[in-house]
Amino acid sequence: MAKRPVSLGAASLGHGTAARAVRVAAIENREEDAAAPRPCRAMPQPRDTFPNAFEAAFMVAFLFVLEFVIGSALYDARSLLGIPVDDLMSLALVLGNGVLITTTLQLTQLSYGQLLHPSSQSPQAVMGLLALPLLCLLPGLYVAMGVVDMLVVAVFPMSTADVAMFDRMSAHTPITVLMVCVIAPLVEEMLFRGLILRSFLRQYPRGHAILGSALLFGAAHLNVYQFAAGTLIGLLLGWLYERTRSLWPCMALHAAYNLSVTWGDGLQALSSLQWGLALVLPVFGIVMLGRLLPPPRD
Repeated sequence: MAKRPVSLGAASLGHGTAARAVRVAAIENREEDAAAPRPCRAMPQPRDTFPNAFEAAFMVAFLFVLEFVIGSALYDARSLLGIPVDDLMSLALVLGNGVLITTTLQLTQLSYGQLLHPSSQSPQAVMGLLALPLLCLLPGLYVAMGVVDMLVVAVFPMSTADVAMFDRMSAHTPITVLMVCVIAPLVEEMLFRGLILRSFLRQYPRGHAILGSALLFGAAHLNVYQFAAGTLIGLLLGWLYERTRSLWPCMALHAAYNLSVTWGDGLQALSSLQWGLALVLPVFGIVMLGRLLPPPRD
């Protein structure tokens, strides 16, 4: 049985003038986007429709090949580099994602600024408003993913190799914390929400786009345990991106969740008070997000 949910490889909030300003600005931005002339509607620009579903699946498969090739090259040079094998694989992940993301940005003619936060509001303003509701969601997310993980493990018991892998991912070494809680949320959100979901939302119905990107995100983890958890949290992160069109809240929640799993002791260690907070706080978080975020696009 898994002892904790699997990680994936977050001040007081005013509902007055500042909150309304950000919400109104976001709605106006969407109205301006809808009203803007589209001279080439019959032939949309590549940046609007790349990747489609097939291309996105190919990108994820190509990422595995790229990481394997880079990892093999680094492994052959490990004696020269003097880096432990686990750290070499982490470096291969970073380099592989970096190559794929940079290449896709070139193809789509997007800048990193447009990828991370294509909004007239500053990232600081958006995060200042959303920090509290996102933190309220975190305890419920931790418990929900823990329950899902327990159900999956009951159906598909973990092998010794699986247990060892998740133990390594939950190790409190500096390199592990950096990779799991900082690098992974950064590159995964850039790829799956910033590039893939951004394109899907321009091509497919909103629900299909979010579900498709979440399934790809879950499948990219290459094991049934993280597939289930990754798909579910991918749905939440996809919804959050669709409503904010910013990667910063997604990266913050993703990083906070991974951090809670890395340092948490599992559901069995939760006290009655913690269980109560995990059930109550997410309700406040959802209500606050509903008040702060603009309505979905038609």
